[in-house]
Amino acid sequence: MDGLIELDSDIELIIDGARIDSADRDLYKKMKKANVKFIGYGIESGNQDVLDFYNKKITLEQIRKAINLCNEMNFITRATFILGAPFETKQHFEKTIKFACSLPLDIAIFRPLNYCPGAELWDEAVKQGKIMKNEKLLLQVQKEVYLVLRQRN
Repeated sequence: MDGLIELDSDIELIIDGARIDSADRDLYKKMKKANVKFIGYGIESGNQDVLDFYNKKITLEQIRKAINLCNEMNFITRATFILGAPFETKQHFEKTIKFACSLPLDIAIFRPLNYCPGAELWDEAVKQGKIMKNEKLLLQVQKEVYLVLRQRN
């Protein structure tokens, strides 16, 4: 960020794929000075057991603090959420949606879980007979739901 600040450019920047656990006030102040306008996160869930299943190594409290810091810095924020971990229930889905709505996000995207060859979830699905061992590709029609959670002035 220091190098970008030195350039003193008027180019607006997007940070996509930011990590919740790297949210830091001093870093975000530098990002603001460097003309970052948008930050996107893969939050995945509003349930700690699902975050642990995905091995996200973050907590709901860390998520809340990071998104609140982004809001304070006036960044446009987007978060993606995955619905459909193998053990998720309707209550998990509802809790994730309520959690997303409780955050000062500008955009929330909800996607169904996709299995990717070579991933642990893929291997487990093969073991359980959900996917054939010789399958090379599993296509799932993806419908994305976008929610604009607040309007900026």
